[in-house]
Amino acid sequence: MPSGKSKFEKLINDIAENLEWEIEWENGMASIDFEAESGNVLTLYITENEGSIQFDVTSEAGFDSEENISHEVSTLLLKRNVLLDVGAWAIEQWGEEWYFAVMFVTNAEELEPMPYEAIQSKVDLLVEECDEFNTIWAEED
Repeated sequence: MPSGKSKFEKLINDIAENLEWEIEWENGMASIDFEAESGNVLTLYITENEGSIQFDVTSEAGFDSEENISHEVSTLLLKRNVLLDVGAWAIEQWGEEWYFAVMFVTNAEELEPMPYEAIQSKVDLLVEECDEFNTIWAEED
């Protein structure tokens, strides 16, 4: 039985080390806290699923059921998707709740040769986009 870290974990640990990210692992998912320009702290989650590597920042907009997801907010975020240089808004389920999240999906073949600064730039854009949405969400709530 093979032991040690997966290729995915090694790749993400290498990126984290080079970008001086403080990374935590739980059940094959990496998480890193980032401070947005506003001073708010948001968490980036990095997961792998069937060869796809997903960088994901979950918003504060949560719903207790799929039926209660705001259609108005969904439409707003779909419109924002065309304005994003990196990533897209999506809906994801955490336990029994549903959340809006902004994410960037790639694979190891694209990620490995990518300059570290480019990865950091993509992550920064996700964090700032989510922080901006969280501010809008807090005003509406």
